[in-house]
Amino acid sequence: MLQQAIARENANLPGGNVASGLQQLYVRTLGEYKSIEQIANTVITTVDQQPIRVKDVAEVSFGYQDLNRLVSIDNKPMIRFGIRKQTGANTVAVAQDIRDQVERINRERKDMTLFVTTDQSDFIQSSIDNVQNAAVWGAFTRGFCTVYFLQKRIINLHYSTGNSNFHHCHVCPPLLQ
Repeated sequence: MLQQAIARENANLPGGNVASGLQQLYVRTLGEYKSIEQIANTVITTVDQQPIRVKDVAEVSFGYQDLNRLVSIDNKPMIRFGIRKQTGANTVAVAQDIRDQVERINRERKDMTLFVTTDQSDFIQSSIDNVQNAAVWGAFTRGFCTVYFLQKRIINLHYSTGNSNFHHCHVCPPLLQ
């Protein structure tokens, strides 16, 4: 019940779209905690119409917890953490910014090494690359077909008009010779 109350109160959720003339405004609720006091004052439930707050059932403090689960890679102890982008942010751009910061920190700090183990932007970037590749090939195919069929019409025009000098066309000489 405590966990659900904190999750419910510490929510940053999309609220929908609002049209304002030619603009689309994106609305979201900002329910993120800004202080320890806000967490302590979160209402868990009510009993006899009296609110029961987190501070009534738990000690709320800012600190750290002893490690209860070790993470290791190649038999080296690690600290693992996740980074989430804000709603509406560009996933690929955020991931690139993180990689840039990891490189910067690794240049500045010799006592530790940061690295990215999982990056969800790889799939998104691959999808973007596939769409761009398909667009380029589609444009190339369309251009080739247009020129091919245009050549056929020009040659047919040449034969139907009986113009013997038409093969000196300067519009597309490689296609007509």
